[in-house]
Amino acid sequence: MRVDERPKRQSASVKNAPKPPEKALPAEVSAAIRKAATGFTTYQRERMVDRMTQAVAAYERGHYLEAYRMSKDLIAQIPDVMPIRRLGGFAAYRMGRWREAVKNFEAYDFGAEDGEHLPPLMDALRALGRKKAVLERWEEVRQRAGDADIVAEARIVVASTLADSGEIAEAIETLISAGAAKAIRNPAGRHLRQWYALGDLYDRAGDVANARQYFMRIYAIDPAAYDVADRLEAIGVLKGKTRRGPRQKPVSERANAQKGAVREK
Repeated sequence: MRVDERPKRQSASVKNAPKPPEKALPAEVSAAIRKAATGFTTYQRERMVDRMTQAVAAYERGHYLEAYRMSKDLIAQIPDVMPIRRLGGFAAYRMGRWREAVKNFEAYDFGAEDGEHLPPLMDALRALGRKKAVLERWEEVRQRAGDADIVAEARIVVASTLADSGEIAEAIETLISAGAAKAIRNPAGRHLRQWYALGDLYDRAGDVANARQYFMRIYAIDPAAYDVADRLEAIGVLKGKTRRGPRQKPVSERANAQKGAVREK
């Protein structure tokens, strides 16, 4: 921080003003924390509930390091509270702490009814080079998850895992066989992510024409989505042209599966 960027001195009234209360945890999550903390005092149990509230709020604000640190502390004290494990998995995943993400997701996964954690779990396994485990989880997703976004996200991870092993043709087929190549008039976020994955795979295969096709689909909808403008420029499509539209937030991030980091088991 430069000297001229230091924050201005605040008045005492501003500094001492109470912070707005964080959004309360679901009642069942608070109850699970209190029940698990049997060896702690009432004050300590309430502090844990408050800490979890802060951790959730930090995650929802995008302060993933803060959420990671707080959830890690809570897991060390009460490791059997599944909503904390779930949050810890997502926070560790966001921080690239793959082993911790897998550990927390797998602890949460035992008996969990939702499947939102499965794509990031698979991606963490992929980052650790555990191809067999990724494919095993993919079979589970296909049997268990009914949500189209979850299935699409998991399929992208499978395709990326195959590509990591040099199986580019198989990776492309994994997406195309499920209809990922289909042009959609009003695409959802999952369609853009699948198109991007296909564009990337074709680019890696040296098929510039197909890579351009999928990147251009995304660019026509949102020029600022992901890095499609850079990818198109790299293959000569946007060279010497003015990029359309102001830079803005992407239509959707790959973290679609990380919605709502806290849920009761």
